[in-house]
Amino acid sequence: TTHLKQNTHHYWEIKILTHLYGTDVMIGIGTSKMIIADWRLRFCSMLGSNCESWGYSYLGKIQHNESTRSYGPGFTIGSLIGVHVDMCSGKLQYFLNRQPLGIAFTNLKEHELYPMVCSTAAHSSMRITCSITEHPTLQIECLKLIGKNNALIKQLWSIPGIVDIIKKKYFWLVPPEPVK
Repeated sequence: TTHLKQNTHHYWEIKILTHLYGTDVMIGIGTSKMIIADWRLRFCSMLGSNCESWGYSYLGKIQHNESTRSYGPGFTIGSLIGVHVDMCSGKLQYFLNRQPLGIAFTNLKEHELYPMVCSTAAHSSMRITCSITEHPTLQIECLKLIGKNNALIKQLWSIPGIVDIIKKKYFWLVPPEPVK
């Protein structure tokens, strides 16, 4: 019932507890104009079906305003789906088992957004395992910058122990270790 605050970073994770099937199971965001009750008896990919929501499907696709595209691997029982909404820059990025999948959506800053999930699968079960709201810090801005530069990523991972320290607070922003 509380919208995502402007000029903050929001991150949450959802653990999938049951097998997924059916038309769709989606994780994402939407505005207050996305009236969930209007979709009660419809078996469709609700999130992203209009301009008021954005969603990531268990089939590995993302959707907004009826436009669907391939995005990353699908998710299933045991998967951990992370959602990072950067309300400073208006970008949304998903994570699968804490591995970043890249920017999914942009131009979100002007919207008043709410976290959302939907499922057409009966008896589907999931749990929120983590929810973080952070104001912008120099550490966050540096990690975002480092994540865009392969040389800086290599340098970060070459400093003994630094990644372990950063992961304690900003695990969702630490770029993956480069392949050696």
